[in-house]
Amino acid sequence: MYPLLVLFLLSPALLFSQDCHPLASTEILIPDSNKVVILGIGKNDLHFSNKQEYIGDTLLVKDGLVLNKDQKCEYSGTLRGERNKLLYFSHLQVKLLNSKTKILASDCRNDAMNGVNLEEGTEVTVLAISSSDIYSLIDPGLVGQKLKVKTQLTNFNDCWYSGTLEDEQKNVYVFTKIQVSSEGITPKGPFPLKNENIKLHSVNVHFCKDNIPKGFPVKILEIAPSDIMYEKKELLLNKTALATEELKETGDGWYMGSVRTKDGGNYYFFKVRLGEVD
Repeated sequence: MYPLLVLFLLSPALLFSQDCHPLASTEILIPDSNKVVILGIGKNDLHFSNKQEYIGDTLLVKDGLVLNKDQKCEYSGTLRGERNKLLYFSHLQVKLLNSKTKILASDCRNDAMNGVNLEEGTEVTVLAISSSDIYSLIDPGLVGQKLKVKTQLTNFNDCWYSGTLEDEQKNVYVFTKIQVSSEGITPKGPFPLKNENIKLHSVNVHFCKDNIPKGFPVKILEIAPSDIMYEKKELLLNKTALATEELKETGDGWYMGSVRTKDGGNYYFFKVRLGEVD
């Protein structure tokens, strides 16, 4: 026991993180879809032995990087690499290349479709590929190409779409976030932010007593600790969403059901509090 204690006391690396790289980010949270450069990997990280393979790589954040407790610059979370490969890190230093936490109207091309899903067989032209979509890295030349919808192309954020397209050679592309144009189809309008026709009871800022109808816009205010579906609940708070089914009020202002967030995420909650969209 005592030799182990001495070894522990003489090994600062067991007590403290490695020094921070001069360019390392120190934000508490780096949101989903941001680009980061890997600057360092800590000794306790699964990927430490192969760190030279990753140092200097530019990858996309998936579901957010969270600053480790009591650390100045080390993060844990998942990054998306080449060919959509997902890599989980527990002791990671990164440099933030961009900060795209919101999609603004100015990001939409004037000729981009919005507000309507596109059905199988519809011919579209790819206008833009989001930096959060893997094809922006591995095949940016798809911008400007004409492709056909293989399965429904789903509109989820003003002019942004997700779904599967194919080319004339039957090559298939699964996109998570693109803009497209299509001749002969009239858009129905953007993701709704208000629903003036339906009034719900509320306590303080969250709804209660009424079921929320399908298609109603809501803001995610609180997720109960007992809701086991999502470990990093703080990443979903204050997001705008649409009810994709009737949301059942289960008591004391808690709801159960599925929603689709404005950035395209689909979530099922057992116990969530919801409020009016700003």
